[in-house]
Amino acid sequence: GDGSSLSNLDIEGKVEDIVLQLSPMNKVTAKSFTIDSLARLEEKKFPVGESESKFNQINIINHGEDVAQIDAFVAKTMLDRVKDKDYINVNLTYELDKLTKGNQQLGSGEWSLIAESIDPSAVRQFIIQYNIAMQKQLAAHPELANDEVALQEVNAALFKEYLPLLQKSEPTIKQPVKWKNALGELNANLDISIADPAKSSSSTNKDIKSLNFDVKLPLNVATETAKQLNLSEGMDAEKAQKRADKQISGMMTLGQMFQLITIDNNTASLQLRYTPGKVVFNGQEMSEEEFMSRAGRFVH
Repeated sequence: GDGSSLSNLDIEGKVEDIVLQLSPMNKVTAKSFTIDSLARLEEKKFPVGESESKFNQINIINHGEDVAQIDAFVAKTMLDRVKDKDYINVNLTYELDKLTKGNQQLGSGEWSLIAESIDPSAVRQFIIQYNIAMQKQLAAHPELANDEVALQEVNAALFKEYLPLLQKSEPTIKQPVKWKNALGELNANLDISIADPAKSSSSTNKDIKSLNFDVKLPLNVATETAKQLNLSEGMDAEKAQKRADKQISGMMTLGQMFQLITIDNNTASLQLRYTPGKVVFNGQEMSEEEFMSRAGRFVH
């Protein structure tokens, strides 16, 4: 109705009694799989639409025994056009509903990958130029086909060379994660604002405008998850609780010792704010060098 040139793709389907044999001793089964997708191409270049794929009543089986069950696993994709711009937003969301291990309910989770202000023309250009360059490399150096390490190095170099094509639209990448059980919810989020190197005035990092990372972990949620895992391994309730308390207490002590987390109102938090040349970590401002030094001490 808006006069756009549209090409529609509508898919619906259902498959029952699915078996995925991972190895002679390991398999995954699902009672059913459904897919519902509606997509179209606006103006012959902007893919938009949404889809949902869902596996129901999943069993993970090892040596003939159920290791874990999942009520449902859902994958959702949404593509929409940015108003007044030749860009699209992409949202991929994965949902895990009611994970059970050893008759113990471990909870439900959700993870998303959100990319905003993606230029479809730049993506096509990137793929074309990258593939042409790779074909030239393979033609000039046929030995690459049998050298996985060298091939990965060439892949990485070409990706880095053509990445600025994707950066021109200065997209934003977001990755929210949440996990909830009977006592509450864990939340984490990574938010990266990409810079166009050709426009960036930064002398330290021309690829990133800003990076924000936040984690909120209620201690009772973490302890409950640890307890349920212990119970699923056959421990009695008292021992499972004591071990969970010790596990989470040890993790929190270690996190505080390395100044990785703060604890307030029985919630462990981590907060990172980065802009080129400056880092604010858990409210404390420091240089990039200071932050990397602190992170290095933890890694070692």
